[in-house]
Amino acid sequence: MVSGWAHTEEALSPLPDLLKADYQVDAISLRKLDIAQADAPRIGIGWSAGAIALIETEIRQPGTFTKLVLISATSCFCRTSGYRCGFPERSLEAMIADLSSEPETVLSAFFMNAAFPLSISADALSAKVDSAMQIGVARLLDGLRYLKSTDLREGLARVNIPTLLLHGESDRIIPCDASRFLEKHLPRSRRVTYEDIGHDLLAQTGPRAIAAISAFLR
Repeated sequence: MVSGWAHTEEALSPLPDLLKADYQVDAISLRKLDIAQADAPRIGIGWSAGAIALIETEIRQPGTFTKLVLISATSCFCRTSGYRCGFPERSLEAMIADLSSEPETVLSAFFMNAAFPLSISADALSAKVDSAMQIGVARLLDGLRYLKSTDLREGLARVNIPTLLLHGESDRIIPCDASRFLEKHLPRSRRVTYEDIGHDLLAQTGPRAIAAISAFLR
C-alpha cells in the first residue's frame, strides 16, 4: 500500500490493519517507494500520488502486481489542452514556487482541499501539516515535480490486470473524470464512485470503500 503526496503511511489507516488477517501487508509512504519484482503474488493498493506510482510501476515492470486498487487516481495529474480532468498546471507551479518559502501555508491549503466537502478542525489541520513537514520540504518538492512531469496515458493499455478504481465525486485535487478516463483505458478495470466524497476518500467513506476493496480482493 502506498499513500499520497504529503502523507505518511498512517494516512491509509485503518485499511492495513483490517487486511492483515488475510494478507501480508506493507504500508509505505510515497517517499519510501521502492518496488521490486516479488516471487509471491503481489497486490498493489495506492492512493492519489501513490496510485500513480503503482500504475507507472506496472507499465514499466509488467507482472509486478496481480491486482491493483487505485484510490483517487489519475494517469496524468495536470490538465492539458487534450486532457481536461487534471489539476490546473499553474496552480501546481504556484505550489512548487511557494513551498520553499511558505510550506505551512501551501500544505494547509492542500489539506483543506483534500478534506472537502468536509471541514477540518484547526487541531487536525495542524497535525497534518506537522506530519507533512517531517517528510521534509525537499522531498515534498520532489513529489510535486513528479506529479507535474508524469503522464502515463499512453501506457495504460499495458496494465492488463484486474483493477478497482475508487473515486469521490467531489474530489478537488483529482477530478472524478480522471477515474472515468482510467476505466476507459485500463483493459480490466471497474469503477466505483461516491457522491459527496472528496479526495480523502478512505477517511470520508468509512466502511464503504473498505468493503468494496475486500470484495474485490477475494
